[in-house]
Amino acid sequence: MTRRGFDLPGARLRRQRLVGNGFASVAQAVDAQLAVQAQDYLGMLWGIGQRVQGASEAAVEQAFAARSIVRGWPLRGTLHVVAAADYRWLLGLLGARVLERSRRRLKDEFDLDDRVVERARAVCTRVLAGGRALPRDALYAAFDAARIATAGSRGLHLVWWLAHAGVLCFGTRIGKQHSFVLLDDWLPPTPPRPREDALAELARRYFTARGPASVQDFAWWSGLAAVEAGAGHESARGVLERIDLGGRPYWHVPGDGDVSPR
Repeated sequence: MTRRGFDLPGARLRRQRLVGNGFASVAQAVDAQLAVQAQDYLGMLWGIGQRVQGASEAAVEQAFAARSIVRGWPLRGTLHVVAAADYRWLLGLLGARVLERSRRRLKDEFDLDDRVVERARAVCTRVLAGGRALPRDALYAAFDAARIATAGSRGLHLVWWLAHAGVLCFGTRIGKQHSFVLLDDWLPPTPPRPREDALAELARRYFTARGPASVQDFAWWSGLAAVEAGAGHESARGVLERIDLGGRPYWHVPGDGDVSPR
């Protein structure tokens, strides 16, 4: 379907609820967006809050405390907030590739390898057991006490690896400090999802939340290799509608009319 004079930026703004009616709750907003960038905490609060009717910082913090949303590194190696039900399958689908691509750099620049990470995993299991949460400085101190050095950004990259390995995620704030918890204590287990099914779900959710978009947009956003992004797109084609703009195909999930030009 070719559309002349189609307002692509406007359609995306409406689909992402950056204009028009907001969501009723923080959990609904995060679930609908699939993943909200959270490298900068204040920026994350704004990114969620502007999509929620009557939002407040307290409402976002309460959603974290209720464990309906969680902050971690489920995609692209950067911090995002996702719905708790989505965290494990996203990490399983996308996190492993990021970690594998980073192994050589982590070894060369920070002397981190599987042996060090397993020692750090044991420390985490000991100091965070039973649902305990520790701020970054206290967790680093526990590593240092076990002779796992954290100076010079080594601690940050060690925590990053542990998060990608499914050991850690963020808990609630302790005062003004962000805390870390054991993922298995914080979120209930979920059945593993076959990779083909996960790719299809990722594509469907992406084009629902951020369409109309191209397959290249999807690959960039997800961090998937082009082949896998294409496979996910193909798996979701049954629910996608194509819009041709400027000679390029864009895709979205139709149904609520929110991509119609004004």
